[in-house]
Parts: sequence; structure tokens; C-alpha cells
Amino acid sequence: MGTARLVWRSLAFHARAHAATLTGVLAASAVLTGALALGDSVRASLARAARHRSGAIEAVLGNGERFFAAELGARLAARVTGLEAALAIQLPAVAALPDGTRRIGDAQLLGVDGGFFALEPPAIAASRDYLRLARIPPDEAWIGPETARALGIERGAELVLRVPRPSATTRELALVSVEEAIQPLRVRVARVLSEAEFGAFALEAGAGPRANLFVDREWLAELLEVEGRSNRAFLRSGRELAELEGALREAWELDDVGLAWRDTRAASRELVSDQVFLTDALVDALRPLEPPALGLLTYFVNGITHGERTTPYSTVCALGGLDARPAPDLVGWRSALGEIAADEIVLNDWAAGDLGAVVGDEIGLRYFVLGTGRALQEESHTFRLRTIVPTLGIGADPTLAPDFPGIGDAKNCRDWDPGIPLELDAIRDQDEQYWDEHRGAPKAFLSLATAHVLWANRFGSYTAVRVARGQEADVLARLRTLDPGALGLPLVAVSSQSSGTSDFGALFLGLSSFLVVSALLRLRSSSPSRSSVARPSSACCA
Repeated sequence: MGTARLVWRSLAFHARAHAATLTGVLAASAVLTGALALGDSVRASLARAARHRSGAIEAVLGNGERFFAAELGARLAARVTGLEAALAIQLPAVAALPDGTRRIGDAQLLGVDGGFFALEPPAIAASRDYLRLARIPPDEAWIGPETARALGIERGAELVLRVPRPSATTRELALVSVEEAIQPLRVRVARVLSEAEFGAFALEAGAGPRANLFVDREWLAELLEVEGRSNRAFLRSGRELAELEGALREAWELDDVGLAWRDTRAASRELVSDQVFLTDALVDALRPLEPPALGLLTYFVNGITHGERTTPYSTVCALGGLDARPAPDLVGWRSALGEIAADEIVLNDWAAGDLGAVVGDEIGLRYFVLGTGRALQEESHTFRLRTIVPTLGIGADPTLAPDFPGIGDAKNCRDWDPGIPLELDAIRDQDEQYWDEHRGAPKAFLSLATAHVLWANRFGSYTAVRVARGQEADVLARLRTLDPGALGLPLVAVSSQSSGTSDFGALFLGLSSFLVVSALLRLRSSSPSRSSVARPSSACCA
């Protein structure tokens, strides 16, 4: 039998098996090809959506809570050639129709100018010059497509917005009042932006589109009383993030990170924070200062007690070094107070007279401590009165106390409005007189170690750091060694936030590989084995 005939007869004999194998291979190939095409399509769709969300923005400066000077963008641009910085005020908002029939609880309000729209994707921005040159009129808003869809509105509609009022102090701190934390706004929709016009802007990856509202930045800043400040800067430079971080370390100023110098007594200056407490990272950076710095922790207590008597609402101060080295005697505190033991307290003679206390008496403190979130719980502690100091010098120094929110700028005690519950009726005429003469000067002093045990919290362990006049440059140099993010100015690459985290091409390829394996197994199982081939019988051979 010839070779060709043998091949033909073999194909004819196994025709059904070969047909099934061929069909399986074709089906598997089709599915694999479709899966790869689908993966490429999904990846392209995600890339397009990411471009619409983040445009040409490469990095974002700010955490959205701390407001920094608008000039910071110009200072950065002066240090990085080709850097574009679009300043913005970005806040969460509740948007609703005036009649309340429809509302969006998680809208995003952006105070922007033309520089923001200049950061659209280059291919889009080139044909959108009217957006970058236009300024949104006061009392008007441009909205994104998701906002228009969710509220069912078009151009000309009226909207009522509610946004959190900016506060220099973090709202997690219980001392901050939330009574006036919401700012109502009323705007008219002047334009509905498409996705290609940055209407779908979002820096974070999410399951759905963001409901965006855009207003003029300067108009919004004026309403929120943060003129000349922003809480976000969107950057494009074509440079590595490390280079931008290096420029930021040199560009920020104390005002940008909520710090300030305050003049004090005894030829010293004091570094204070608008957050009341100095962060642990900041204090750690200042520990190596030479000569060493003086640390302060001043706390607002509900009452100083002795027997049945109470002096309501006072400040208590503790002073000491930042490390094991002796702290400088910048305000004469060491000679006036001596070495205060862990169970001892010092009173000024005003407080001692008000309580009728003498050296050796038991003195109690009642105070709030921070719990979970903004929760407060009142605690108390007792001490032995070590000594009494005159109500002058360190015994009447208002610079030892920080400007507690709602307290420091009040003209009288009954105007206090912090975020903690106060019984203003407990304030007496003599308390008002002390406030008029000495403001928030501490009436009592503890050891720094004891104050840390009682009042150190997640926001920090010091309320101020004092240095000798002339050391300011050394302090600033130490602070510039910190990551700006530790000071409340994080710089984050946008691609790490707005781009999807899943590679759908690889995902579909992995799923399709099972089909390939199945086809190979089917091919092997359908191939005839040697034992299945019929052998000629002996009779035939004979």
C-alpha cells in the first residue's frame, strides 16, 4: 500500500476524532483571541478614563486640609524649570436643588482658575483655549456630567451647596468648635462640562464618576475667609517626583505649614503651631539643637480644686528639655519653680489665694482628655502643693499659653467658644479680672514628665518650643530636613492615585490560558493510542 493511500485511509478512519479536535482548537483559538482583544479594549478604555480624570497632572501638593499661601506655587516654579502649578481649593460638598427634591451627598467642589483647565490632556487642551482663558463668574458654577445626571439639571439651574468651613486647626481636635463648620453657598449653573472638558476630574481611583462642581477660586476663598490661600496645587513639569520634593523642601515657609514665631520674654522666641500641638516628628527634628531648646506643654483644665473651693477654667504649664540635656533657663523657670516632682504642683499666689491653699496642701485638677475621634472624657488628678510663686514674671506670663481656638482671641471669658462643653455660669467676676490683666497666663505648673503622662495625645506632646533669639535659622534648617508631608504638605504622584490598579490584559490572558490547556488536553485525549489501532488477524496474514 502506498504512503499517500495509507495517509488517506488513516484520515478517513479517524475522521470523527480529527474533526472534534479541529473544532476544539478553533474554538479555543477564537476565545483566546477574543479575550486578548477584550483585554486590550478594557485597558484602552481605562487609560482614556484616567486621562479624562487627571488630564496632564503629574503630581498634587497638599492634603486638602491644610491651607498654604498661594505664592507657594510661584516659589516652586522658580526652582523647577517648566513647572506649571494650578492652585485650587478642593472641598467635599453637599449639592441640592433649592426645593430639596434631589441632592448629592458626596459632591466635590473645586475653586479653580484658567490654569486648572490648562492641565487637560494635551490633545484635548489644544482645542480648549476658551476654558483656560475663561474665568467662572462669581455666584456661578460649572458642573460635570455626573452632577448634571444625578440632579437632573441643565444650564441655568440653581443649586444650594454646603461645604465645610476651613479651619487652621484640624477638626479632629476636640478644642475646635463645629457649630459654624458649615458654609452654605448658592450658585447658578453656567455650563455643563463634558468628560473631555475635565468635567470628570478625579485624582483617586473609584468605582464611579465624581460629581464635580467648579467655581472661581478667588471668589470661593473670599467667602471662606481664606483669601490668598489654597489647599491643593496640581503640578505638571515632566520631572521626577524626587526633584519636586527637593524643590519643595527649599520653597515652603513657616506660614505654609502652620508654624509661626512668637516673641516672648527673656530674649527668646517661641515656635508655635496653628494646630495647638507640635507634631512628634517636628519635635524630634529639633532635639539635636545646640544649645538645646526649651519645650512647653500648656493645657486647658476645667478646674483647680482645694477642698470645697474651685478655680474654674485655667491653664496649667509644664516646662523642660526636649532630651536628656538640661533645658535652658530662658524665662527663669528653673529658679522660680525648682525641680517639681511627679506628684507636686506649683501655684501662683492669685490661685493659691483664691483656693485658700498653703504649701503642702492637696490640690486637684479636673480636665478633659481625648478619646476616640472627638470624644471627651473628664479625668482628675491630685498633687501636693510644692510652692507658691508671685503673680508676676513666670507666674503671670500669657506667652506660656498657646492661642486655644475660641479662647485666645476672646475679649472676655464669657465670649469663649471652644469645641468643649463649658459652664460659663461658673466664671466669676475675679476670673474675668484675671483674664483682663493676665489673659491666659498659667495659674499652675507641673513637671514635664507628669504633663506628658496626663496630656500627651496623638496630635503631639508639646504646645511650643522656645529657643534663644538668633537660633531661628538653625531651627528652620532642622525643619527642612523633614519630609514636607510630615509638616502637612504631602507631594504625591497622581498616577499612583488615579490610574487603575488592575492589568485587565494580563487578567484576561490568564483566564484564557485555561482554555488553551483544555484544548491541549482534549487534543491528547482524542488522539488514537497504539493499542486502539486494530492489528491484522493471523488468518489474514495467513
